[in-house]
Formats: sequence, structure tokens, C-alpha cells
Amino acid sequence: MQTARLHPANFRVLGSIEAAAESWRALEREGASSLYQSYDWCAAWLATVGAAMGVAPRIVVIEAADGQPVAVLPFQLRKKFGTVILEWLGAPHVGYGYGLFAKDFLPRAGVWFAQSLPAIFETIGEADLVLLQEMPEALHGACHPLVRLFNLRGANRSFAMALRENYDELYATKRSGETRRSNRKRDHKLADLGILEFGLPSTPVETAQVLDHMFADQANRLAESGVYGVFGETEQAFIRKLAEVPGLLAPFCLKLDGRILAVMLGGIHGGNYWALISSLADGPERRFSPGDAALRRTIEACCARGLTRFDFSAGDTSYKPQWADVEIGLHCFVGARRLRGLPLASAYAAAILVKGLVKRNGTLRRMAMSCRRAVRGKHHQ
Repeated sequence: MQTARLHPANFRVLGSIEAAAESWRALEREGASSLYQSYDWCAAWLATVGAAMGVAPRIVVIEAADGQPVAVLPFQLRKKFGTVILEWLGAPHVGYGYGLFAKDFLPRAGVWFAQSLPAIFETIGEADLVLLQEMPEALHGACHPLVRLFNLRGANRSFAMALRENYDELYATKRSGETRRSNRKRDHKLADLGILEFGLPSTPVETAQVLDHMFADQANRLAESGVYGVFGETEQAFIRKLAEVPGLLAPFCLKLDGRILAVMLGGIHGGNYWALISSLADGPERRFSPGDAALRRTIEACCARGLTRFDFSAGDTSYKPQWADVEIGLHCFVGARRLRGLPLASAYAAAILVKGLVKRNGTLRRMAMSCRRAVRGKHHQ
């Protein structure tokens, strides 16, 4: 059985996620994956954002000689500027470009995919361009199975931290004594303003209210930096549909006298917490760092629930490396399969390179943010 599972015999390309549901669910239960390739995540995305974008699923199911699934690669086809693009299902709302893999196959999967990916792409056949982004160099203790495909360093990086049963011990290893004392002082000053509450909403109605506040506060906060339209109607519908799945989303919120100050929205998958969206309300309470207070309480809640890993998601926000054990490099594959895909492939590659250069150079990044705030910031509207 094990030998057969280590040497896949065939693969199938399916045009719907429902056709792959049995293999998909089996690997989700027993294999290695990320939140962004969970069946419920992909189903909710296809029903909302995917439908609006007109994407077509292409699900690759790889099986062993005994018929047992050893991997599922959720792809999609999308048309842009007359060019058909093959990419990860859920793009651009994919924190990690990954798949679902049997754990005994994962350490050897790289060799198999290096040999078989050309045939997989050929079988899919419709793409002018293959654009696979946000692929972590390692996850679940193994290199990404598509590592031999990487040809560009991604613009972003991600961060993760191993959790402990005892939050206080974890907190002491991550933040200095001086920082912990400063946090206590700010927490006390915040608590002096009224009744502080922290936790998860208890009803669907309350969950909907928390999400409403989160989207509004996040939009206002992003607008201060000149960023607009991140969470439009279809993106909000996607998150709300995810919230209908029991236990999938965890919208932790910090309230003062019943008013929401901060929300930390994450997903629970595979015993891990996957950070998704954070929001911070406007108001004088900001001087006491309610966002940091909400983050610390969220980490504490995850420890209490017995979760093993806290994934901070991509982005270079200063608090992430302060908490994280691991920095995860993200990589891309950009490749034209037909002449028609070459111009768009070149444009994507250039955009990834420039964006990465700006993000990794502190001076360029500050200049870009200053220009964006000056041109598009809310106070200039």
C-alpha cells in the first residue's frame, strides 16, 4: 500500500469541484493542505467571486495504483485581455498557492511533479499562460511539491509561529519584559474607559454584525493609505458565505462598552489558525493600541483551544516578525504556453519583480506609500 502511494499511477483533470469532492475531502482530513485549498473555501469562492470573474475550475486528482488519491491540485482558468490564464483556484484571494497531498507522498512529491507537470498542463490544454503565485518554499515540514517550477521570487513573504498550551510562557519568549509592562499599562488605560469584552460572536446575527463593522473599519483604515476597493460586494459575499460553514471562521473581536474596537478574523483548518483580515475602529482609543490587545488575546485564545500553529499570512507588518518563529518565502511560476500568452506573461513577471523590489527596499517602500497617500489618501478626497 505505501509503495503504491509513493508512486502515483495516473491523474485526472475534472471540470468541477463536486466531481473531485470525495478525493478532496479525504486528503483534507488526512493529508497536508492549507486553509486556501480547503473544499469549503474553494466552494464559497467559486459561488461568489469566481462566478463574478467567470472562472472555470480545473481540478487535478492524482491517484496511486490502488486508486487512492495522493494529491489534488485545485486550478482555475480565467480570461484576461483575451488571454487564458491557468492559476490556483481562488486567485487572487489565495494566501498560499498549494494543493492537498497525502502525508506519505509529500516528501517525494517534488520528483513526481517535476516529471509529470508538463503532461498535466498539456492535458488541461486551454491555457495560454500559467501563472502560479504565492507558493511557499516549505510547508508542513517539506519543500513545496512544485519547487522545481519556481522561476520568480514573490513580492511578499509570510510568517508563522508555533503555539504552546501555556500562553504566558509563549508570550514571555516573544516579547521583552519592558514591552509586556508597556502593554499592561495600555491595557489598563483602555479598561479604565469602560467595560472591555473579547471573544467570538455567539449567533449568526452577531457574526453578521461583526463582519459589517470589520469591512467598514478596514475600508476606512485602508483609505488612509490611499487603498480602495479591496473588499467589494463579491469579496464580502465570499467571506459571509464562509461564515455559514460551522467552525471555519473565527472573527475574534474586542469591544468597549459594546462598541467594536478591533476584529481579528481568521480561519481554522488542520489545527491551525490562519489570519485573514484585521480591522481597527477610528476613535481616541487608538492611542492605547486596541489592535495589539486584540492580537494578543487572539493568540491566547488559540493556545487555549489547543491549536498548534498561528499563521500570520503574507505582508511585512512590523508585528509579524516580532512574534513569528518562521519567515516563509513565497515564490511564483510565470510561463507562456502559447505565443498569445507571452505579452501578459512578461507584464506579470515585470510587475512581480518591481513590486518585490519596492517592498524589500525600505526607502523605496516609504516613498511609494507616501506618494500613494498624497495622491489617493482619504484626507485628499
